[in-house]
Amino acid sequence: MNKLLKPVIAIIGRHNVGKSTLFNLITNSRNAIVDKFPGLTRDRNYGTGIINRKYFTIIDTCGIEFLNCCIYEQTEFAIAEANIILFLVDAKLGVTPYDEEIAKYLRIKEKNTWLVVNKIDCLLEETVILDFFSIGIGHPYPISASQGRNVNKLMKRVLEPFYSEKQIHNKNDIIHIGIIGRQNVGKSTLINCLLGENRMLVLNKYGTTRDAIKINLEYNGKKYVFFDTAGICKRSTNILEKLSILKTIDIVKYCNVVIMVLDAQLGVVNQDLHILNYILESGSAVVIVVNKWDKINNKNKKCIEIRNSIGFNYGADLHFISALHNTTVKNIYPSIERTFKSTNSQWTTHCLTTILKIAVNEHQPPIVSGRRIKLRLAHQGGINPPIIILHGRQTKFLPQYYKRYIINTYCKALKIIGTPIRFEYRSNITPYVINKN
Repeated sequence: MNKLLKPVIAIIGRHNVGKSTLFNLITNSRNAIVDKFPGLTRDRNYGTGIINRKYFTIIDTCGIEFLNCCIYEQTEFAIAEANIILFLVDAKLGVTPYDEEIAKYLRIKEKNTWLVVNKIDCLLEETVILDFFSIGIGHPYPISASQGRNVNKLMKRVLEPFYSEKQIHNKNDIIHIGIIGRQNVGKSTLINCLLGENRMLVLNKYGTTRDAIKINLEYNGKKYVFFDTAGICKRSTNILEKLSILKTIDIVKYCNVVIMVLDAQLGVVNQDLHILNYILESGSAVVIVVNKWDKINNKNKKCIEIRNSIGFNYGADLHFISALHNTTVKNIYPSIERTFKSTNSQWTTHCLTTILKIAVNEHQPPIVSGRRIKLRLAHQGGINPPIIILHGRQTKFLPQYYKRYIINTYCKALKIIGTPIRFEYRSNITPYVINKN
């Protein structure tokens, strides 16, 4: 499966130049797509856009007014984190002193900036944009956000470099691993151990890592790419923390394997379970690492407690380590390999159907409206994550407890390791149709 990290686009400009109108048009009410991720409260300033099946994150910043040469802190953060800046100006008002101040600031930042002339409405494009060349941000691009005029063309041009063929990598060549967890659980210390060097900034306080950091590594002749992500707090109010969480969400979906780091001293808290559930729901394979194990006295009791708290996790490998003392950290590499192999596994239709028949024989599906639900055939529909499609009769009435039984049966039979299998149920449809003509 080929994936890319979503680019981040920030809309910058004065008050009342149409930033929110453009934001609403691009997101089309998709601004709540990340609400379920722990630590990120609902915020109208964040959204997900899609152009030609290419996704991106977009931020609607507050209006900038350069009073006393100051810029709002939130907009400052948005500019720093964005890959692309859309600098909006008002075609009807022309170039204003505030526009020139903003342009000057953006030139200093040396960001990938597009000058967007909004509110062209009934105006002639060629005439309107002439005055805006003086700003010195490049060729002005005329649009009307309220009418949707030229917006789609603009976004296609803006995103083109990020989705060119050269940008797409084959994920089967190199394993990409995301390090995810709450604040101060020792993610950066763990990466230092895996790297064998003190490359990451590590301090004994919350929020040391504020951005996703990419590290290329070769170990035992195999190539890996690690992503150290910002720690996830309970409830994020700071815009920089929210931007970091947005990047963490992208990394979870992007990576082949996610290492979920827990704090042995605190045990498994509700937020850990929410994060783990999000990782598995996203289809990412997971390895669970319990850090700071050296600080635990009654290790047997703590081990049982943590295993019971985690519950069902698709057979994920569980490691008890001390990143600070580099204890048993190297055992994580074989787990990464096993988990990666598991998420890319392929099975024959005969194998999957045989497991299904055994499951049905041991525990029959329930009867609905006087007729028993039938499950007859299973075959694979995809990998990374694996998808298994089951065919039968009245499958839409299959209760959740039986679906859970099917999941457990396949995970055990296929020896799944930390890989969420997705099941699709289809009724009265056979995947094999014989042409009688």
